[in-house]
Amino acid sequence: MVSGDGSRERYTNVTVLMIHWVGSLDEDLKACTEVTPLANIFRDDCGYKTKIVQLDNKDTPAQLQLDRTIADFVREYDGPCCTHLLIIYYTGHGYVWRAQPNELIVSGTATAKSSSTGGTFPPNANWTQAEQPLDGASADTLVILDCCFAGNAMRARLPSRGARSYELMVATGKNMPATQPGPRSYTHALINALRALLQGDGNFTTADLAQDIHELRDHDRASQLYNRLAGRIRHICFAPLERRNLPASSEAVREGGSSLDVRPDSRDQDSLRNGEAERATSEARKSPSYTRLGGSGNQ
Repeated sequence: MVSGDGSRERYTNVTVLMIHWVGSLDEDLKACTEVTPLANIFRDDCGYKTKIVQLDNKDTPAQLQLDRTIADFVREYDGPCCTHLLIIYYTGHGYVWRAQPNELIVSGTATAKSSSTGGTFPPNANWTQAEQPLDGASADTLVILDCCFAGNAMRARLPSRGARSYELMVATGKNMPATQPGPRSYTHALINALRALLQGDGNFTTADLAQDIHELRDHDRASQLYNRLAGRIRHICFAPLERRNLPASSEAVREGGSSLDVRPDSRDQDSLRNGEAERATSEARKSPSYTRLGGSGNQ
């Protein structure tokens, strides 16, 4: 947030929504192992109200859960962009349908099949559809996606409205796979970049954050920072809230109200997300990847 004289001001209301899949649909990735430390930074170090939601496929379609989660989040926490910032984070599987390459599907499994999950409904949801309430929000908004095909979530830029900024940070460019949770993952670098930047005066922009992630991942050319509004050049600025605004704890909920299922990660950390690398390679041959340095600004 920038004042009229160009100096940085602090938001007074920042709320974070973190979305991932319930443990039974997170057995291969165990993405939840990175959700908790990231939530701790947002909550404890930044003083941001942090809400964690787990999706499942038991009693309600995952699409309805995701639609309602994001719509309710905007309805409850939206406000003027000069004082309010909304942050929405997702980690898990992601893919696209060949007939709809610009619509990101988030999933609890590496494929669209649900036969082995034991659920009533398919363990997937259309992210592009669910995030539409963010388009009409008044608050500055940052979406962070750590999944394969995350870059496919970038749509045509929306018309600018007032001074609002709306940005998208993604682990991969279009039609590209992501790295599994672990030392080389995007979220792991995000956590370390936030920690390092908060050691200074605590004021930094999404461009600073994207550049640090880029450097921590050995100058990868996969992660991106996109501007989702036409004509906007102002990056979102992070700063810890005053201690008086610090909530006692983050709110961890799921459809049905169950708590987080956090388990140790015993996978091969350097491998690509199961079942997605092959799909990404195949799709990339059909459509050129759009790669750019993660910290180089808006697209």
